[in-house]
Amino acid sequence: MANNAFIEKQDYFGLADGNNLVCLSSEDGRSNEVAEATGQDGSIVAHNVYGEKIAPSNEYAMKAVTISKAQGDIALGQIEEVTNGNNDISICLASLEIGTSAGSAPTFSASGE
Repeated sequence: MANNAFIEKQDYFGLADGNNLVCLSSEDGRSNEVAEATGQDGSIVAHNVYGEKIAPSNEYAMKAVTISKAQGDIALGQIEEVTNGNNDISICLASLEIGTSAGSAPTFSASGE
């Protein structure tokens, strides 16, 4: 993940509670397609961006052995409504990963579309 220590982190999956799970980083995984048309002289005469989507991910620090969400269980396929900039979007939780390392608190990663 990119170093985004100075950027406000977006909890795309609504899992961080400040106590048991703390959001360490976030990525929006933004992608799109671009179509361009060129004129006879080779210059670009039309430029269109389409197919914009995000595939967000978060990394959390685990501060407790038991993790649960105030709204209930954490489940793959759950839909979270979040605000990203000025847009309200629906994010589906697609994968979860727990990482451990000697001398460090475990980390919990979530990603989706």
